[in-house]
Amino acid sequence: MLLATEGAKDEPLTGWHERMNRHPKGQAAEQGLESPRSRAGGTGSWWPFFLGALALAAALHWDDTLWELRGGQSSGARHVAAQWISASANGGVLIPIAAVVVGWLAWRGPRPAARWLLAMTLAGSIAGLSGTLLRSAIGRARPLSPVCQGWHGPRVDGQWVIGRHAYGAFPSGHTSLAAGFGAFWFLHRRRWGLLGLGYAVAVGWSRVELGAHRPSDVMAGLLVGPAVALLVGPPLLARARGWLPDKPVDGDALTVPT
Repeated sequence: MLLATEGAKDEPLTGWHERMNRHPKGQAAEQGLESPRSRAGGTGSWWPFFLGALALAAALHWDDTLWELRGGQSSGARHVAAQWISASANGGVLIPIAAVVVGWLAWRGPRPAARWLLAMTLAGSIAGLSGTLLRSAIGRARPLSPVCQGWHGPRVDGQWVIGRHAYGAFPSGHTSLAAGFGAFWFLHRRRWGLLGLGYAVAVGWSRVELGAHRPSDVMAGLLVGPAVALLVGPPLLARARGWLPDKPVDGDALTVPT
């Protein structure tokens, strides 16, 4: 037996959510399902990566000079700020916090926001994992580590060094993770997404300030994160609607088993 509220179709739609759902374009924008590629016009979203590649090449060339500008071991308020910013981009901190917010939004908040944040969390996590896999395979020594400096690959002196902190410099994992979150935010919410990009840059600065990475390491992370977000963001947003469907609202037809 099918039960439906009579006249529900004739009731005026009120509220921002309902007004957005009147139009397909508004619905797509509200759900965050617009592809960043379509907004940028085809391959236009990729031109910043060309500029970023040039910046990375310059950073690699002048790495030693840029490292010297750091001015030695940081201290004082600047050091404390770098520690806090760096800690916030740790995968064991940022991802669980985002997951808790997603769960709360899915339970009590608007589902479109929950879907959007879920896709951003997954995109950022994949970006961070990509950075970790790359740095494990590349095996560049960290600048302050007591090992032979250089590019070593996954093996050093016949031993595997995958996962060893001393050989995990390029690219910066913290920066890759933060840039994945920030780039996803920017690609789908341009104005407020600038905050996300600023956060990613701040994380990169903190890693250099703490002596964990060279400038080229964080520049590589700033490229890895957005590239991954651009690739996996649209399909994750599309799938999120199936994972977190809209909640039933008053006036919807309900199927009651007889």
